[in-house]
Amino acid sequence: MHVVPMAKRAPELTAAAAHRLAPRTKQYEVRDGGHPGLMLRVYPLGSKHWGFRARQDGRLRYIAIGGFPGLSLAAARKRAVELRRQLDLGGRPADERALRRSEPTLGEIWDDYRARHDKAPRSRAEDLRRWRQHIAPWRGRPARSIPRKDVARLQHRIAVDHGPVESNRTMALLRHLYSWSLRNELIECANPASGIQREPESPRERVVSSDELRRLQGSIAAEPDPTWRAFFKLLLLTGCRRGELLAARWEWLRDDVLLLPRELTKQRKPHMVPLSSQAVAILAELPSRGVSPYLFAGENGGPLAEPKHAWRRIRERAGIEDVTIHDLRHLVGSSLGSAGENAFLIRDALGHSQISTTQRYVELEIAATRRALEAHAERLAHNAADEPDAK
Repeated sequence: MHVVPMAKRAPELTAAAAHRLAPRTKQYEVRDGGHPGLMLRVYPLGSKHWGFRARQDGRLRYIAIGGFPGLSLAAARKRAVELRRQLDLGGRPADERALRRSEPTLGEIWDDYRARHDKAPRSRAEDLRRWRQHIAPWRGRPARSIPRKDVARLQHRIAVDHGPVESNRTMALLRHLYSWSLRNELIECANPASGIQREPESPRERVVSSDELRRLQGSIAAEPDPTWRAFFKLLLLTGCRRGELLAARWEWLRDDVLLLPRELTKQRKPHMVPLSSQAVAILAELPSRGVSPYLFAGENGGPLAEPKHAWRRIRERAGIEDVTIHDLRHLVGSSLGSAGENAFLIRDALGHSQISTTQRYVELEIAATRRALEAHAERLAHNAADEPDAK
């Protein structure tokens, strides 16, 4: 009688033995005896990966579990037991894993967001910078696989390295990316950036004194470049954002109103900028009139570039180092507020929201805003004419 010998059972692996496994010219597998289906693959370049092999629907399938030693022997055995239990209960872990591989990565939903989400050019540029600097290392991870604890660690790291403002803006971008993707049915998961507490910020409050304003006005008036001189005067007179004014075109000018289209404004809504008589006079003297489509034209025919170099000259002449261009916009709002103008009028003057009433009321609101800016222009002129107090 012929006796068939029993297959020899593989010995149980130990962590030390797993570490000692050396690469060969071809990949090979070492089974973990006592834990059916669990094995460790060793690749020619030396990497090692846990896997689980089992028969499903009459077909032998291999399910990758994780790399060694990142995933320990004990953790791999625990995962193998879970997979075996799923199979015994009729589950399909191999199909579930394939489904997870088909889910979009964070980089893929970011690409969709960039291509389809409507934002102002400056905001798009800031989003791209923050993505590349802080979030892009996660681009290959499935979007649903990023836990809130990882996002919280990222928030803290950015706050330590770059400050709380940068941290909070990056978290807002990540939170909005997930919210947009969920609304557009690109993913189905919880938003890992939702509910994370903001880092405390210390708001920058730079109040420009009357003496500093007088010196700034004098320095702007002394600016040798007539285009930059007009540019900064108009910033003071209108409260426009610098990007809006730099990109402004002559075709948007209607007598004493500058009509900024929604594509240009930060709030993504059309904004009507009433112009005081002083502002209209400055525009009438711009050298670009009849020559360029832009109010502030550069040498290449396009709009002027970044004004930081001209602003540095103006600050140095005025002897003021820490006033930013954006502070001029705050100065306009403060001037209107100190004159007793209501919050809705200041909102309209600075373009914080769209005018949503009928055309008749639009004209009334524009007229009221223009009167406020006229008074603001007169205060600027009076301030520039005042002599400094004798010490």
